[in-house]
Amino acid sequence: MCYLTYKEFVDACLELIGRSQEIGDNWKANGNVDVEGSFFISKKRCIPEIHETQNSTTDIMDGSNSKLSSTQNDYFEPDDPSCFYEYQQCDSITYDYHVVYSISHSVPVLYFNAWYMTGNSLKLEDMWSRIPPQFKEQVMLRKWESLTQHDHPVLGVPYFQLHPCNTMKLMSQLKFENEPSLELKGKKYILSWLSMFGPIVGLELSNQYFTT
Repeated sequence: MCYLTYKEFVDACLELIGRSQEIGDNWKANGNVDVEGSFFISKKRCIPEIHETQNSTTDIMDGSNSKLSSTQNDYFEPDDPSCFYEYQQCDSITYDYHVVYSISHSVPVLYFNAWYMTGNSLKLEDMWSRIPPQFKEQVMLRKWESLTQHDHPVLGVPYFQLHPCNTMKLMSQLKFENEPSLELKGKKYILSWLSMFGPIVGLELSNQYFTT
């Protein structure tokens, strides 16, 4: 089974932060490394919300699509040639991601919160609805055991959480193409884990983390 000790977790996170500073990715260290389970790393990310409205071709001909920029028009193509879809960036959502160590499971856990520009927090149902299509069926099949809300183990306030109960099992299935017997440890573990779990909730890693 694939797990990390607390010291391995701290060392791996500090190494990741060092690389983050080199590429300008803004991961930060928090808490006390000397108290087991009290250290975590965090990152904030702002994701635009795109909303679409549908107009008929008559609207296009009379010039009512003037709000759509040329860049948006090049990027978005209508599914129905008789319709025109107008995309407007009306809002954005700020995500606050925390990578915390689970003492009981001996693995990293991804906690996060999210809120609109108005300051209103997203609800659990909102987070379920935002799961990308490629992950949605698997997560929603056991949603109460996958993505739920719990008190942050360090901060003591409610955060969303990707549950860690299957992390060791999933991580143990990862194999390196050139080194199939190589055990996942340290920064390779954290990067592989983030690559697997992060995209479920909008957290993508730069390819620069995987270059020497």
